[in-house]
Amino acid sequence: MNILAVSTGVPGGELINQRRRLAITSSLPVTENWTRVAQMAHFVAYSCHTPTKASLVVEVLKRYREQLVRTTERLDHELPNPLDRLKWIVQRWETCIQDQSESFCVATLLTAELPVLPQEVRAEVRHYFDHLGEWLESTFAQGRRAGRIFFHGTPRVEAQNFIALVHGAMLSARAYGACGVYRDITQSTLKRLSIRK
Repeated sequence: MNILAVSTGVPGGELINQRRRLAITSSLPVTENWTRVAQMAHFVAYSCHTPTKASLVVEVLKRYREQLVRTTERLDHELPNPLDRLKWIVQRWETCIQDQSESFCVATLLTAELPVLPQEVRAEVRHYFDHLGEWLESTFAQGRRAGRIFFHGTPRVEAQNFIALVHGAMLSARAYGACGVYRDITQSTLKRLSIRK
């Protein structure tokens, strides 16, 4: 059973064909796996704003946020050096860009259309970024106290800078079709954060 077909009322094959015609995503195989559903959620949001589709996107975003929470908790546990946690995030997305094995973060994709999305979808996108921002703020604060991360200003501002820089670098890399663009930007940032001011 195709979960997208059940949730949207559109046969799975036709849904994929619509996605391809609109060219919103590319090279995403049809599957019932929630990871792939998450990669296609932005298509659902673009295609129509019916309550059923909005509910699907909200559910996908909730699961995506739960995955983020699990990942950040694991990083806190397994990587005591806060700078290593930032390096892990940067490396993970570099791998995704390089081999195109995974789409962009669905919450990130949806932010571009936030003003026109249903209220419940907007709320879930903000919840996702609230957690990411709070975790990064905590990571920067811990890094400063431990003498591992160096920066001017507050951990909160630096966390937001990091979010903007990483996502901007991802978009630039895709625009130019060159993972090296992402690598140059992010490695320069990591180097700056590791040098005592």
